[in-house]
Amino acid sequence: MIRIGLLAGTLAMVASSTVALAQAELAPLATKTTLTNDDIARIGTAADDLARKFGNSKEEPPRVRLLTDLRKLIDDPKTSAQFKAAFGVEFARAFDPFFTQATVSQSSLGTVLLLEKVSSPAIREKFVTIFASSPEAAVRYVAAKALRNMLATAKDGKDSEAVIDALGQQGASESSPIVLREIYEVLLITASRPDFPAPDQIARALIAILDARVAALNRGAGRDISDAPGFAAAAAAYPGIKGDAGTQRKLVLSLARHLALYGRRYAQLGPKGGGVGLKASAKACEDALIKIVQASGGTPPAAAQRLAAKISAGAPVKEVQDALVAWIGATDKPGILNGSPWKLPIGLAP
Repeated sequence: MIRIGLLAGTLAMVASSTVALAQAELAPLATKTTLTNDDIARIGTAADDLARKFGNSKEEPPRVRLLTDLRKLIDDPKTSAQFKAAFGVEFARAFDPFFTQATVSQSSLGTVLLLEKVSSPAIREKFVTIFASSPEAAVRYVAAKALRNMLATAKDGKDSEAVIDALGQQGASESSPIVLREIYEVLLITASRPDFPAPDQIARALIAILDARVAALNRGAGRDISDAPGFAAAAAAYPGIKGDAGTQRKLVLSLARHLALYGRRYAQLGPKGGGVGLKASAKACEDALIKIVQASGGTPPAAAQRLAAKISAGAPVKEVQDALVAWIGATDKPGILNGSPWKLPIGLAP
């Protein structure tokens, strides 16, 4: 579980110290809008010195004061964007050993929080590495937020490919509910951008995550995680891949597998089982499929006949199964998703 207390405590401590270590070393350069090669070399030397001091400090307070000092400098309104970008590159290089430590502390998490403050396309790969390799959920969460900011400025598929691939791969194995929610939210926000240059990348990442999630749920794992934002992201991504029928079909199949799982869970547990979580998940998944069907010119089941409505009403199991069949079909009774353009197998048979 992500260490929310640790994350909040680190944010507070990194924002309040009055120690002036970093200002003394870097302040003369912080307001410059044009940096020479000598200036950048000085920033690099200062970053190396600070990293050595950080590493040599065995107690938390000196480490936190050092990071607080740097945070104060970065947050100063007089500090130029040019300095922040240059410092970010040098800080990412010098503090690299501390970003993915096996045991997280306020100070080691603080290094990632500070790096997020000075994130830029130049250190995109560093954040991808941190996100993919840290054993700590708190660190992955901060890294995911930084990747969100980087995707917001992506101008082409090349800018976004490594980030979205990392989101898809990590999302497929993520065990922290809060980190996975952040991954889903990043993909949802990005998919909702009409100008995003690579919607197919988002769709493929979502397929990987949703397929891994339904496999985990079938094993009885990960039931404390909500996939609702992932379903919303799938619906948002779908229009952007209208020229790729294969990817569209795979995305719809991923959603259909989740819907079928909810129908089976209801059959196993009955009207009193599953609780609010099952109802909410079924509705979020079905809502995504409804949007996709409507965007494709189709007609979804009538509101009262939908799976989520039946589950919410505590309907008999047969009525719930009939509502599922309306989507995925059964022998001699094809459902909406068995027809064009998706042509999913009847009952989602392998």
